[in-house]
Amino acid sequence: MSGKNVVDGLLKRIEELESQAITFKEHRNNSNDEAKKWAERRDLLNSEYKKVRAEVDHFRAQRDQMNQAVKALKNNRIDVKTQLESKWEEYKNLREKHENLLNRTSGNQRETERQIKALDWRIQTNPLNRVEENQIINQIKILESESLVHKKASVVKEKIIERSAEIGALRLRRDDVLQQVSEYATRSQEYHNLMLEKIKEAERIKNEADKAHQEFVKCRGEADNNHTKYSELLKEINELNLKIRELEETTRKKRINDVLDAHADTGYKKLKERKKLTFEEFKALMEKGRI
Repeated sequence: MSGKNVVDGLLKRIEELESQAITFKEHRNNSNDEAKKWAERRDLLNSEYKKVRAEVDHFRAQRDQMNQAVKALKNNRIDVKTQLESKWEEYKNLREKHENLLNRTSGNQRETERQIKALDWRIQTNPLNRVEENQIINQIKILESESLVHKKASVVKEKIIERSAEIGALRLRRDDVLQQVSEYATRSQEYHNLMLEKIKEAERIKNEADKAHQEFVKCRGEADNNHTKYSELLKEINELNLKIRELEETTRKKRINDVLDAHADTGYKKLKERKKLTFEEFKALMEKGRI
């Protein structure tokens, strides 16, 4: 097979390889473009995931804050309950004491005071013998004793009123605490539900981001495989081009050498015939070492 046929065969092979290389290059570029799209979607989803996770943390913090408030209010409620039980016990004891004091008297404080004044006026304005006077004085002493009991009962009554007011205030405070506990507990549950919703949303986004990353890895793998095949074809094409250049260089050198041989033969013949040589013939004889 001549050198030209060999070169033609190599050129045809290069043409086939270049066609294949173009296909692999297109596949590689398409895969890279697809990988870029999946990477952008993955990054967008990851960014969205971070935002949703921040919302999860926010709602969790709000829920925990509400729970802490409920805990503090429950402790407060226990304190109020303890105070209420203590005040109620004092109230019952005072009521009992008041009733016992009143049982030791007859009538009321005003009537007792009126009777004392009336008896005292009677002593001052009426001539009495010793017996009558002593009887009235004894009545006054009994009434004064009752008056003293009435005063004690009055003091106890004031304390009963104070305790009743304190109990009422504590009941209002207890009801207010219960209301706040209910409100904070409701808000805590609302924040908890919002947190659970955001957790589900975050999981969904994370799954989509993971799938996008898997597609990215798949496309990058396909791009790398196609690039490897493309590079191998380029390498083979370069090797064939080098071989063609070597064959062409060999052919060129042979052609030059054939021309030199022809000039040398012609020059040598002229030299024998003592004819004038051309410059090319003389140069050829010199290069061939024939003169």
